[in-house]
Amino acid sequence: MACGRLRSRCNTTNHDDTRVLPSTTLSSPDGETDEPQPGSTTITIDVSFSWLPRRIWSRGRQGSLPDSPDSGQSAESGESGESTASTVDGQPSHVIIPDGGSRAWLTVTGGFFICFFMFGILNAFGSFQNMYTENVAGDFPWTDASPVCLCFCGGLVSGPLFDKLGSRLPMTMGAGLVSASLLGSAFSTEFLHYLVCQGVFFGSGIALLYYPAMGAVTEWFSTKRPLALGIAASGASVGGVIWSSALPVLANQISHRILFIILTGIASLLLCLGCWLTIERQGAAGYDESSEQVQPSQRTIQSAIFESRFVALASSLVILYTGILIPCQLLEVYAKELDIQGEVASNLIAFTYSGSVIGRIGSGLLADTLGCFNILVLTSSMAGAVTLAWIPLRSAAGLIAFSVLFGILSGGLVPLASACVARTTRDMGHIGLRIGVLMAFCAVAALGSGPLGAFILHKAG
Repeated sequence: MACGRLRSRCNTTNHDDTRVLPSTTLSSPDGETDEPQPGSTTITIDVSFSWLPRRIWSRGRQGSLPDSPDSGQSAESGESGESTASTVDGQPSHVIIPDGGSRAWLTVTGGFFICFFMFGILNAFGSFQNMYTENVAGDFPWTDASPVCLCFCGGLVSGPLFDKLGSRLPMTMGAGLVSASLLGSAFSTEFLHYLVCQGVFFGSGIALLYYPAMGAVTEWFSTKRPLALGIAASGASVGGVIWSSALPVLANQISHRILFIILTGIASLLLCLGCWLTIERQGAAGYDESSEQVQPSQRTIQSAIFESRFVALASSLVILYTGILIPCQLLEVYAKELDIQGEVASNLIAFTYSGSVIGRIGSGLLADTLGCFNILVLTSSMAGAVTLAWIPLRSAAGLIAFSVLFGILSGGLVPLASACVARTTRDMGHIGLRIGVLMAFCAVAALGSGPLGAFILHKAG
C-alpha cells in the first residue's frame, strides 16, 4: 500500500498540520527516494479545513484540478495546508490523511464538548421526573424516549447534510435547537410543552450535533481514528457521571425555571465552543479510508448503503446493542429488589459511566494497534461473559464492581462502531450518511431493549 512507503522525507507544514508530499518523496523500503514514474501526474489537493461549506469549497476548487491529467502536467505543492495526489497511467491517485496535528485534535476536543453536554443531559433527564409529575399531568416517559428516537433516526438527515455542507452549518442549527429546547422548558407549564421542547427540539438538536461531530473526527484520522473517536465519545461518559449527580441536587435546591435557564447558559457556551472547534477536512470525498481514490461506480449512494460489509456490520450491531443496553436499564431495579441502600442503587449507572471512560479511550488505543474489528469482537464477547456473572451477585460491593467492569468493556462499542464503519467505507464523502444509517438501524435496539428488558423482568418474576 502507498501509505506503507511514506518515510521521513515527507515534508510537513505547520499550517493546519497537513502533510505535503512532493512527487519525489515516495521512498523504497531501503530508504532511497524513487524517481518519478513515467506517465505520472502530480496534482495538488487541498486537505485543510475551510470556513466555506463543503459543496461551495468543492466547486471553487474543481476548476483548479485537471479533468484528465496527462504526463506533461504537474503542480508542485507549494501552498501550505495542501497535500498531493498522484495519478499513474490513469490509475487511482492517493492523498495523505493528516492523522494528527493541532487542527485534528482540536476537532476531537470539540467533539468531546458536544458529547459531554448533549448525552450528559440526555442521560440525566430522568432526574426531572419527580419535578414534572408534581406539577404537570402527562405521560412523561415519552419525554425520555422521544429524544433518544430522534437522536438515532435523525442521522438519516444530519449525516447526508454533513456530507454535503460540512459540519459548521448543521452543528450551528443543532446548538440553536438544544438551547431553545432548554429555554423553552424553563417556561413550560403543560405536558405538550415539555414534549415539544425536550422531545422534538432536543432530540433533533442532538442529531444535528452528534453526526457531523463524529464525521469530522473520522475524516481527520486514519491509523489513530479509533483512539480519536474514543476520546471524543468519552465526553458522553464524563457528562453522564457529572450531570446525573449534579442535576438531582440542583433540582431539589432551586426552581425548575432557574435550573433550565442555567442549563441554557451552559449549553450556549459549551455547544458554541464545540461548533467552533469542530471542522471537517476538505477533500475527503472521492477517497476511501486509506486515502486511495475510488472509482466513480463506487461513489453512489446505493453502493454506500447496500454494500454487503456495511449491511452485515449494521445487522450485527443491532443485536449487540440490544443486549448491551438491557443491563444499563435494569441495574438500579435489580439493586432495589435486593434491598441495596438507595444511594448505592441510584449511583450504579454513574459507576458504569465512570468505567466507560476507561473503556472508550482504552479500546481506541488497542484498536489502533490490533484493529477496530478485532477489539470490537473481543470487548463485546467479554461484556457478554461478564453479564453472566451479574446473575449470582447479591452484595452492593459486587454490583459496584460489575458496573465498573461492564462500563469498561461496553464503553468502547459506540466509538468502535463508527471506526468500523469508516474502515469499510469506499468513499469518505458518504461517511456521514453511513454513520447515520447505522444509527438508524440501531434505533431498533435503543427502542426495543427497554420493552424487552421489562418483558424478561416480568416473566422472571
